[in-house]
Amino acid sequence: MEESDLFVLSSSFEGFGMVIVEALSQGKTVVATDCPSGPAEIIGDNEFGYLCEVNDPSDLAEKIDYARKNNINPEKLISKSKEFTLEKIGPLYEEILGTLN
Repeated sequence: MEESDLFVLSSSFEGFGMVIVEALSQGKTVVATDCPSGPAEIIGDNEFGYLCEVNDPSDLAEKIDYARKNNINPEKLISKSKEFTLEKIGPLYEEILGTLN
């Protein structure tokens, strides 16, 4: 795997990891911290990327090394990113907002 095929996000907290979805849309293997609200919900348990512990530089380094040797199929990542398009997510927001009225 080339270095440009890897995306790393080291956060203590995320709202929604849009940068993760953007990286997936480019076929990049993702390594992210397993912080609240975001990365695990997007990349799953090593299915669409790799998670490491928050505030654990050794775990982050190990996962980066592992990801470089075990890249995920870019087509699979691109396909996953399409689950977060406006066409897919928009109607769900409209449904939720419609129930608030």
